[in-house]
Amino acid sequence: MDEDLIEYAPNIPDNVLELIFSYLKLQDLRNCALVCKNWYRFLCDENNEVWRAQCLQKVPTEAFKNDLLSVVPSYKAKLRAFFHAWNPFDCSRHVYIKPNGFTLHRNPVAQSTDGSRGKIGFKHGRHAWEVRWEGPLGTVAVVGIATKDAAIQCHGYYALL
Repeated sequence: MDEDLIEYAPNIPDNVLELIFSYLKLQDLRNCALVCKNWYRFLCDENNEVWRAQCLQKVPTEAFKNDLLSVVPSYKAKLRAFFHAWNPFDCSRHVYIKPNGFTLHRNPVAQSTDGSRGKIGFKHGRHAWEVRWEGPLGTVAVVGIATKDAAIQCHGYYALL
């Protein structure tokens, strides 16, 4: 980064930062938070216009229509939740991820065990999920956590975990 910019970075007004940051990608915003204390402070405000714009660009409208995101306290947290939602490209053929990204629907298929994974995995830390089960449970219903190598479908009723 240009040394002159680093020297003046702490003095850039918030409205100018907001305008500049609104053009950046998420990875670039993460790097900007490391430039100086002022930029870090600005980007730690999880409800500012930068996070609002990022959230509205990346999270589908269907997700906002659903009440699932209404309890999430900030735009940055809503964005984080969406990036950790179900992966529509990493699920059983009997599973359908609705456009909101948070709702998984399993087509009723006899003698089949089906699963889905999230978009982003975890390597460490503590994590919590909220699961709302709507509709009939079937004969055996299981929610669990697995590695990326676990099968997402098998014939019959078997543990995928």
